Amino acid sequence: MLRFNQSTNQIRVDTTIKIIEKDGTEVTAPVMILVGVNKVSKKHQYNIYRIVNSLFNKQFISDRRPVPKPWWKVW
Repeated sequence: MLRFNQSTNQIRVDTTIKIIEKDGTEVTAPVMILVGVNKVSKKHQYNIYRIVNSLFNKQFISDRRPVPKPWWKVW
């Protein structure tokens, strides 16, 4: 979730990091990212908002389970 705080001129991103271990167990950690835009001019703040949205506004997943090889690539 992406929010802009007017009083502190910060963009706040709430997201999660999910790790899937080899045995199938999942570990999830919440993450909060603060991006200060008080030194950025008003016309460039929208560009910073777009970049933060594309980089951080998603769930990060690390899957450590082995990926089986296709049968035609074995030989």
